[in-house]
Amino acid sequence: MLRRSRSGSRKLSFLSQLIISFSLAILCISLLSSIAISTLSYEIVRERWIAQGLKATETLADQMTLALLYFSQENAETPVRSILAFPDVRGVAIYGADRSSLLVRGVTPAAAQRWPDQLELEQETESDWVFMAPVFARRGPTAEPSPFSAAEAPRELIGFVRLTMSKNSLKAMERGILVTNLAVSGSVALIFLAVLIGLTRRLTTPLKTLASIMGRASAGEKQLLAEIRGPRDIVEMEQAFNTMMGVLEQRERQLERARDDALAAARTNALVNFALNHVREAALLIDRDALVHYANDEACRLLGRNLGELLHLNLLTIGSDTWPQPWLDGRDCGRPTRIVETVCRDHDGRTFPAEVTTSSFDYEGHGYVLALVRDISDRKRAEEEIRALNLDLERRVADRTAALEAANKELEAFAYSVSHDLRAPLRHIDGFISLFKRHSGDGLDEQSRHYLDTISGAAKRMA
Repeated sequence: MLRRSRSGSRKLSFLSQLIISFSLAILCISLLSSIAISTLSYEIVRERWIAQGLKATETLADQMTLALLYFSQENAETPVRSILAFPDVRGVAIYGADRSSLLVRGVTPAAAQRWPDQLELEQETESDWVFMAPVFARRGPTAEPSPFSAAEAPRELIGFVRLTMSKNSLKAMERGILVTNLAVSGSVALIFLAVLIGLTRRLTTPLKTLASIMGRASAGEKQLLAEIRGPRDIVEMEQAFNTMMGVLEQRERQLERARDDALAAARTNALVNFALNHVREAALLIDRDALVHYANDEACRLLGRNLGELLHLNLLTIGSDTWPQPWLDGRDCGRPTRIVETVCRDHDGRTFPAEVTTSSFDYEGHGYVLALVRDISDRKRAEEEIRALNLDLERRVADRTAALEAANKELEAFAYSVSHDLRAPLRHIDGFISLFKRHSGDGLDEQSRHYLDTISGAAKRMA
């Protein structure tokens, strides 16, 4: 079965590779043919452009004879303007025989690389060609050679012409050729691919049917079987699919059973998580039969057992009859929450004051009690300290009150003694003032009498 499955996989891979191979081959052929034709066309057009540049340079050299003989820029201007009007001619430079510059127009390289003795392509850059030609003048009485003369008249070098031609038109033509070739090759390739795709579609119809059934199976439909038809390798795939669907349905039933078990475990975990969200101190979660369902670390420490030992044990049988009672009472009192203070005992026998908070609730139709046990030894010690401090404060306040009352009594006695001792001198002062007033008679003015009356009145009030 495995061998036949591998054979079917190789068959399918071959069909897929056939389409890919043809597509890549057509693409490569179209690209290579386009590039080859474009390269050949480019070389042909390039040679023609170079020939035109050489011809234009030669023509300019012939026209520069008179200007170089007299080294006159005016005679050189007209031919230079004419040659600059040619397409793609970017610059012209005229030099004398001593290589001094006579006229430079347009864009030319900074300096000549060499000075040739005949017409040639001096240099070629990415964007330009630079042509250079020497200019000669014939010696003798006439510049025209005689048809009856057997020897050619000697020539004299009088200068150089330099012409710069742009490659922009050549590059534009190259791009146009490449685009045209690519368009033609691409069209042919598309037609061929369309024919090939039509053939492969007829071959892959059984595969599409099988893929459709697989898609329905992945969408959740059950009891799906593929129709056995088509070539041998497709038939093997359909049979393998039917076998796989049977195995998957069997596994699905097993998963459903496992899901039910997982849901039951999830409900238990949800119960534990619910308890954990409400516990910060020692906590126990029990049902109405006093069976332990959860205990945190602090509760395990108090009871001297781990969680595995405590689960599903009866709280009353653990060995402590004192501290479980408050929340068992809270379970039966009918109130959702109850807080009591009691004395608890840990597994070492140590007793400690504790505050027990019990919360009763129902979960999935069952009653539970969540008990929180908080050790309040520190709080009790603090309350005792506060009570002792209050008693000490009351004692100090009583002592201070008694001392203050004694001081007030001493002050009253002192005031009485001072008041009694001052009465006789004050009466003397008042008596002498009366004698002084009678002795003075009418000799005192009004202001003096006012002063004496004020002193007498004050003395009487103090006495």
